[in-house]
Amino acid sequence: MSLIKRNLAANLVGNLWMPLLLVAVVPLYVELFGVEAFGLIGFFVTIQILLSQFDLGLSMTLNRELARLSVQERKTQEMRDLVRTLELIYWAVGLAAGLLVVVAADWIGHSWVHPKVMSEASVSHAIMLMGAALACMWPTSLYAGGLTGLQRQVLLNVVNIVMYTVRFAGALLVLWLISPTIQAFFLWQAIAGLAHAAALAVCLWRNLGPAAGATAAFQWERLRSVWQFAAALWIVTVLYTVVNAADRVILSKMVSLEEFGYYSVAGLAAGAFARLFTAMFTALCPRFAQLAALNQTDELKLLYHRGSQVLAVILFSLVAVTAFFSKEILTVWTNNPDVADHAGLALGFLAIGTAFYGMGSVAYALQLAYGWTRLAMGGYATAVIVMPPVIYLLTVRYGLPGAAFSCIVLNVGLVLALVPLMHRRLLKSEMWPWYLKDIALPILAALAVTVPARMCFPGHLTRLGTTLYLAATTTLALAFTAFVAPQTRAIIFEYVGRVRKPR
Repeated sequence: MSLIKRNLAANLVGNLWMPLLLVAVVPLYVELFGVEAFGLIGFFVTIQILLSQFDLGLSMTLNRELARLSVQERKTQEMRDLVRTLELIYWAVGLAAGLLVVVAADWIGHSWVHPKVMSEASVSHAIMLMGAALACMWPTSLYAGGLTGLQRQVLLNVVNIVMYTVRFAGALLVLWLISPTIQAFFLWQAIAGLAHAAALAVCLWRNLGPAAGATAAFQWERLRSVWQFAAALWIVTVLYTVVNAADRVILSKMVSLEEFGYYSVAGLAAGAFARLFTAMFTALCPRFAQLAALNQTDELKLLYHRGSQVLAVILFSLVAVTAFFSKEILTVWTNNPDVADHAGLALGFLAIGTAFYGMGSVAYALQLAYGWTRLAMGGYATAVIVMPPVIYLLTVRYGLPGAAFSCIVLNVGLVLALVPLMHRRLLKSEMWPWYLKDIALPILAALAVTVPARMCFPGHLTRLGTTLYLAATTTLALAFTAFVAPQTRAIIFEYVGRVRKPR
């Protein structure tokens, strides 16, 4: 458990660092660019989500294979050949994806986005630079997957913290000292993204161990040994990407760039919760696979419930505060009442939907541990058919909040539909404990704090007063929910017992 705790702590710090940076820099970006230009950053995020399907399942495959091979003897050369093989494929795909964006830049600027203030030529130039940035930062996912599989998650997060700071805080220096334009922002993202990929590549290769004599080389044999698992993961990724990006794609066509900018602000804020469950998923996935391979079912059950419940306590406490105080949070964050009015309700809905997706990610990690991908594939295939018309109708009827509410429809539906099917095959007696103790109990405990706090919220507080009120409510919600949930309460008592034990 100590390795999992260390990795989880590192992942939490690393995954929260970027949202904290965004909290600091996004208001400055909005002030420098305006909401319309900031909408292009939101569009860049959308392109990244869409093109992430061309990962081909390779980063997660490298994660799993290096975790498996690293505990076997005399596998160093096989690991090095595998990394070289997937590395060359990944770079080629990244360059092709970036080139695709560059070639389509004029069409996107003319026919897809709808600028009111910026010229079409300026937008097209910015989109070309998006393509360059995408190609440069593309390989970071593969190298991160490799370091995760080698259980070098602390090192991975140290590098990520440094490089995210360079990318986003450094961009402010570029905008301030060189050129306060959206084009300068994307050019800097390309330079910093390439440096990020290079740093992770050096770390991965150094941690693979010394060469066994032969130079690492591309080998079809290594590719053939993993292609089936990678292909299955790729299909799941494609389906997930289409569903996850559908609201942004549909909105970018239906609303003005300014309105899309408001939605992008809400999406960035809600995206902070994805960092939390990604940290848990990254820490649990390799260990789940090891326990499944060793057939240690009892320990796997304990880790499954503990991981789920700890994540639920954190996620639903923070999401409850966000949902009930979304406008206040955006006002404190951006100091822009217009942003809060336009994006507040959307933020609340997106946060709730993201939380349920996070809980589903723990179940997905369990499925991957057993090499089972068909369940997720079927769920997302159904969602690809059902969700686009749902998103369209909700957007037409309710605007930005309607598009955001589709996130709740999607992720609550998947949790309710797929988890029971999973537990018919895996950990068969654990479905109801997962739903009731790991999910429902933390939700009710979080609501028990946040609902009265919302009702008692005094109007017309200063920005500082609102911040302190929100901080106190969040702290109380986390503490109460952690104490009510049995697994987190047990963890707290275990820690207190060790601290008080005389040495």
